[in-house]
Amino acid sequence: MKRFNLFNYCVLFCADLTDLVATCPNLTELDVSDGSALTGASFEAVCSLQSLQRLAISRCYNVSGVNLL
Repeated sequence: MKRFNLFNYCVLFCADLTDLVATCPNLTELDVSDGSALTGASFEAVCSLQSLQRLAISRCYNVSGVNLL
């Protein structure tokens, strides 16, 4: 799988995102916008995706840019 869109899926939790990254390590696009339960810690696994070209995190209010560096 290369693209995954979870836009407006509010019940996405940190463990779910970690599992998704482990299951789909070749993702190039990921949209988790409106993932209100996600935190900055969720994105440690996402940052390991070497093929990722596009990440959409609109309205993920518990995530700051610092978490993505």
